[in-house]
Amino acid sequence: MGADNDGSARDHKAKLSLIIPHQRASRNGNRGGMISGMTVQIAIRLPDDMVAFLDKSVAAGSAPSRAALVARAVEREMRRQVAAQDAAILRERGTANELDELVDWSVAHATVEV
Repeated sequence: MGADNDGSARDHKAKLSLIIPHQRASRNGNRGGMISGMTVQIAIRLPDDMVAFLDKSVAAGSAPSRAALVARAVEREMRRQVAAQDAAILRERGTANELDELVDWSVAHATVEV
C-alpha cells in the first residue's frame, strides 16, 4: 500500500472496467459462441502486472481488447470447472456404461490415415 498526496492509503491494483459478452442458449438449447449485443459492464481490480499483460497482448494482436482476453480466460475457467465436475462424477460412478463395448470394438477396428 502506498500513500496519496493527502497521506491516505491507496490500492496499487489497477481498476479495469470490462464489458463481457453473455452467452444465451439458442432455440435448440446449444450455447455455441458469444452473442454480440448482450453484455454487462463490470469493474474489476487487477494487479498492475496483469493489466500490463492484457495491454501487451492487445498491442501484439493476441486479442482484440482487454475485455476479449478476460472473457476468454473466464470461458476457459468455466470449461475447467465443468471438466472437474465430470471427473468427480466419473470417480464416483465409474466409467462403465452401455457404450463400453462399442468403444472397445471401435478401438480394435478403427484405422487411422496418416
